[in-house]
Amino acid sequence: MTEESQDLDSDARRITALALNGFAEEQRESSARRTNAGSAAHLAVSVYTTAAGLPFIKSGNATVAAFIAKTTAQHTAHAEAFNAALTRAGAKTQTGPDPKYAAVVKSALPGIKTPGDVVSLAITLEDVAAQTYAKYVALASNASMRTLFGSIAPVEAMHAAVLQFVLGRYPGPDAFLGTGKAASPALLTV
Repeated sequence: MTEESQDLDSDARRITALALNGFAEEQRESSARRTNAGSAAHLAVSVYTTAAGLPFIKSGNATVAAFIAKTTAQHTAHAEAFNAALTRAGAKTQTGPDPKYAAVVKSALPGIKTPGDVVSLAITLEDVAAQTYAKYVALASNASMRTLFGSIAPVEAMHAAVLQFVLGRYPGPDAFLGTGKAASPALLTV
């Protein structure tokens, strides 16, 4: 599933690059200044970086650690792409997470005691990111921005799906699983 996530991210990066170039050409001021979606990527990078440094992640489940490393790189690329577009449009870049969500994460971090806690928090972040990008598809004022947000939303949704799988939860109706029971054991015991 991590490989499929990487493939989806690679496709999204190509689409994103085209959309960002179009955005920079179409928007030089107003839309760029209102765009705050890059802060979602910075928040994810911040959380995943913190999680990677936790002892039970560094010396724990290799699958979770590999996912965190790969996903951190993807979120970093998304943040860099947004900032490049903002710079080309003459707008201020996003250098940190949205304070509203950063406060929520900061309050949750002391309760993180197990890899499962990390994964659960990451699922929440990925869901928020996917919803944010999907929301911006509808709010975008031009086709380039709709393409940009629309290309990143499924990557975030895939991250959440992979994390659900790691916990042994399957993000689909029970009918698709046949018996309604997990098709395979969880990769992480919580």
